[in-house]
Amino acid sequence: MTMVPELDQVSPNGHHPAPPPAAGGTMPTAGARRHWITEWDAEDVEFWENGGGKQIARRNLAFSVFAEHVGFAVWTMWATLVLFLGPKYGFTPAQKFTITSLPAAVGGMARLPYTLAVARFGGRNWTIVSALLLLIPCAATLFLLEPGVEYSTVLLLGALGGFGGGNFASSMANINSFYPQREKGWALGLNAAGGNLGVAVIQLIGLAVLATVGVNHPRVVVGVMIPLAVIAALCAALFMDNLATVRNDKGAMREACREPHTWVISFLYIGTFGSFIGFGFAFGQVLLVQFPETFDKIAMVNGTATNVPDPVKAAYLTFLGPLIGSLTRPLGGKLADQLGGAPVTFWNFFAMAAFAFTVLNASAQGSLGMFLVGFIGLFVTAGIGNGSTYKMIPTMFKARADAAVAAGTDPELAVRQARRRSNALIGIAGAIGAFGGLAVNITFRESFLHNKNGNAAYLSFALVYLLMAAVTWLVYLQPRRIPTASAAEVRAARALNLPPRYQQSAASPSPMSVDLAVRGTVTGTRHGTVQGALTGASLTLIDALGHEVSRTASGPGGRFEMHVPGDQRCLLVAGAPGYAALALLVEGGAGDARHHLVLAESPETPDTIAPTGCEVVGTVIGPRGPVGSALVTLIDAAGAVYRTGYTDTDGRYRIDAGEGGQVTVSVASADLHPAAGALYLRPGAHVYDVRLV
Repeated sequence: MTMVPELDQVSPNGHHPAPPPAAGGTMPTAGARRHWITEWDAEDVEFWENGGGKQIARRNLAFSVFAEHVGFAVWTMWATLVLFLGPKYGFTPAQKFTITSLPAAVGGMARLPYTLAVARFGGRNWTIVSALLLLIPCAATLFLLEPGVEYSTVLLLGALGGFGGGNFASSMANINSFYPQREKGWALGLNAAGGNLGVAVIQLIGLAVLATVGVNHPRVVVGVMIPLAVIAALCAALFMDNLATVRNDKGAMREACREPHTWVISFLYIGTFGSFIGFGFAFGQVLLVQFPETFDKIAMVNGTATNVPDPVKAAYLTFLGPLIGSLTRPLGGKLADQLGGAPVTFWNFFAMAAFAFTVLNASAQGSLGMFLVGFIGLFVTAGIGNGSTYKMIPTMFKARADAAVAAGTDPELAVRQARRRSNALIGIAGAIGAFGGLAVNITFRESFLHNKNGNAAYLSFALVYLLMAAVTWLVYLQPRRIPTASAAEVRAARALNLPPRYQQSAASPSPMSVDLAVRGTVTGTRHGTVQGALTGASLTLIDALGHEVSRTASGPGGRFEMHVPGDQRCLLVAGAPGYAALALLVEGGAGDARHHLVLAESPETPDTIAPTGCEVVGTVIGPRGPVGSALVTLIDAAGAVYRTGYTDTDGRYRIDAGEGGQVTVSVASADLHPAAGALYLRPGAHVYDVRLV
């Protein structure tokens, strides 16, 4: 696969050579646009691994992370600046919680238009613009923040800081389009973690300013961010790319809003990201108000010695929570890649509730040590939940795309719709989740205002987390007994004798499941004697719809490892040049399995293959005669599923094999052992009859 910008060729290393001559030998005019990629298929393994796709995606990810990092730092800088607002400013703790609430609210609202902007202007172009927009709150705060400033002015400055909150949504939507489904959890987790680290970094900058020039110079903190915003815009301009396929995503937000799961996932994201950003804004203030005897100092106020909050003492601790929470976000994505998003999210909410109760108990006992343990635990689990919840988004739409393809939708159209709706949902969930930060700060404000402590807030958080765990279970994990799949999808499920739960999920697939690890080795035989390990043998997992679940190749020693989604029965097909193929059924939900696969030598040798006109026909016979509705799958030499079909009531099938060449044919039906064979397809029809036992 090649990537061709509208007028410039983008090489795999990302450099932009001089444009080729236009028709007639003239060069493109000055209006030619650069940094646009018009063809992008991350799901194409060959393109991703060997065609430069992975390198381009990683480069865009790196500079997207940096720009988003600066955006987060600007968005949450008021969590640090309020520590500088001592007695000279005359603001009460309740007013300070209000100040930190406004950036969360405005940042949440900004995420919706920022998500749409990626499709309208391109990911690279909008990253440049969004980075430059950060100069507005920085410059305004730099010039206006000083003792005696009006409270209303500070509220306005806090609201302007919300510009930085939108960067997250546009960055995540952009990176989601660059990465394949199998790596989205890790990539989105890494992208978000790099941005989330901005919360900790701005607090470290504040600590450095407090420790050096002192509490009277908050504008120094803001001054540091101005050159960083300029550098982020410059790096985006030089090193990032736009995907033209994303540019055409119109109406995706409207379509995502009609999806019920949009609102469920957004609700869950309030509990994860809302907690992370809300605690990031409030943690310093909570320490100062909750434990005044620890974080106060004696100072002269109007000629009188008075206990006043000491922000330096609090600043030594406040950065730890956001730092650890940011670092655990990729872990949540990685766990979701391996175990499924719903199980990770479900158990994570229980952990969050447990830590909230720990904080409540520490507050009641006045134990700072227990309080810090509980709060750090909340940051850790909020980070994990951020990663696992966001992994649910592309997985859900990928499952919908698979069902649509099974029902006859064009595969390319289904994949494009899944990606565009995923991007839209990322923006919606990010916006609604950010309002969780507003809710956290308002809850703290009301609790301290009326009760002089945060106990009511901590109890509220714990109960909400338990509610979200229940929602996760009811929507995504509860077994469903009533099959609602289409007739074709039920037939496909029965082809592998799947339980009723999976027949249900064929129509409305649960995007989260616990995977089964399948490990083992592959060896070959010659003349009936085992010859040793086979390196490079292709191994493919196929689900009941004939879709490729996973594929890999055996490594040194013939070893391999794959994963089967929980509660599914899949077909494992192994093949290698010069050997007969092998197929067997593996089941999820029953623990890890280990298989030693032995491939027998095949006497067939490849002939010259015509480029078109190949098909496979045959009859499938079982112990009681012809087998109807058996699933027949064609797998190419790289292990990729590229054709599927079913036998009719007489056990006959006919499948167009495309260009032909070396293929593996697998056949599976309920209650019978599967079969597989290696074929070298010639022009015309190739007869492959199968007897299942």
